[in-house]
Amino acid sequence: MIFDLLYFINIILSLLVGFYLCTKLKPKHFKLHILSLALYLIVNAICFSFYLLIKYEFILKIPYLYKTAAPLTYLIAPAAYFHVWFLVHKTSNLKWWHSLHLAPFVVFLVSYIPFYFDDIATKTSYVKRIIEDFNLTHTDNIGLIPEAFNSLGRILHPIFYLILQWILLKSKNAKLLKEKEKTLYTWAYHFVRIQTFLFASLLATVATSFLIFPELEDTIFSDISLLLTVIFFFVLSFYLFWNQKVLQKLKYFLPQADLSEETKALFSIEDITEIAYQKKLFLVEKSNSNDIAEYFEISKSDLSKIINTKYASFNAWINQLKIDQSIALIQKNFLTDFSVEALAKECGFNSRNTFYRAFKTATGTTPKEFIANSKKV
Repeated sequence: MIFDLLYFINIILSLLVGFYLCTKLKPKHFKLHILSLALYLIVNAICFSFYLLIKYEFILKIPYLYKTAAPLTYLIAPAAYFHVWFLVHKTSNLKWWHSLHLAPFVVFLVSYIPFYFDDIATKTSYVKRIIEDFNLTHTDNIGLIPEAFNSLGRILHPIFYLILQWILLKSKNAKLLKEKEKTLYTWAYHFVRIQTFLFASLLATVATSFLIFPELEDTIFSDISLLLTVIFFFVLSFYLFWNQKVLQKLKYFLPQADLSEETKALFSIEDITEIAYQKKLFLVEKSNSNDIAEYFEISKSDLSKIINTKYASFNAWINQLKIDQSIALIQKNFLTDFSVEALAKECGFNSRNTFYRAFKTATGTTPKEFIANSKKV
């Protein structure tokens, strides 16, 4: 009973996180990377719910829903893959052949269509048999395709997509992501690693309880797979919300393809950062996005897109330039002769408190602590 309660909480949590990503996160530039992650969580939750619907006989009230989750399971792994694919490739340009990833879903959906249109009496009678013997869900042949192919597909399909995700993480584009967007790369890496751990653990559990030690099937050992699933989604959900920086990066994620070709050829975030720092554009009285965009002779929209490839916002970028200037002055012993207020003004901050907050956000320490730590090195 306790496992089922945890399982139910896990389903609700997965749904809540998925719907939060869809409706509340509101990405600024691009949505498909968020929608694919939300789809992964929501479809998982829907598919998991059928275990409880059958076990506690709720499925008798809605027999038409039986087997609707079977084709949906073939959307889970592609959704995870495309989430990582969008992050690594930093592009929104999907090709026609990407639709082939939906083929298993379509094939099994078509396979079950005759069963979906069976009359309510036939459906109810069949569902009663399933409640009496849950193993029939893996061995019945109610579709056009033998159920053995579905059972095999549910094992091979995730393995295939896990391999694809690891290939993505080893690619040249992933190395660039790691250099420029370490937070997003770290998230993608942990996302794939957690999936791998869960699937490997589930395979090991199933192999042990059903193949090696079948006598353990009706013991508490058989609930380990449920517990592993619960742990996986709790870890995944809490990782996202504990690391607000990840959510922020996902919110402001911008594919490079959305920049005009001319702008991409002229500037990168490293280019404009270096020039803005050298020319001290952040010290100009009106160092706003309009003025800086005009300086680089690009549109404000393109400037924003370039900045958002690495920073959450224009203000985050300009503050980082100011903090870099303050660190350079501190290292030149500026605070030996001048106050912190003077340092803040010298770097373009309007007040001491604003400077302190920005400095601590960027470095994790106050200016004086920074000096003390520098002397220890």
